[in-house]
Amino acid sequence: MGEDLIALAQLLRTDLKVSYLPRAFYHYNRANQDSITTVAGLCYYPQQLSLLVYLKRFLKDPVYDAGHNYMFAYTAIKGFVYGYYSADEFKKQYFDHRHLLFSVCPLKWKWFIYLSAVGCYRPLRKVYLCFASIKSLFTDKC
Repeated sequence: MGEDLIALAQLLRTDLKVSYLPRAFYHYNRANQDSITTVAGLCYYPQQLSLLVYLKRFLKDPVYDAGHNYMFAYTAIKGFVYGYYSADEFKKQYFDHRHLLFSVCPLKWKWFIYLSAVGCYRPLRKVYLCFASIKSLFTDKC
């Protein structure tokens, strides 16, 4: 998982010249709903964390910081959604980065992630699960 990101990161470190061609030579197909990237759940979360660490170490130039920050926020949100962490683990992993996460996370996640990082993980996780259950009642599964 993340092979394309690793390959692109390696390309970005080279003296690369990019040109635009007005024809499609590559088509990215996301039709397989059972693929790892579509169904990446809890079991793939450690790989995503490893990929994040690898990219941060590999792409040291500050020009990549914004992309890393957004990927870090996405990883925190995914960890929260899938319940990957206990309350203490979430706080340990993200407390020092709570202000960064607040500035980068999408609006609907800002307070969930920030307050979870300062120690309110359990009650917020219950609120999230409650909202997710309510939303599923109104989602068309057909």
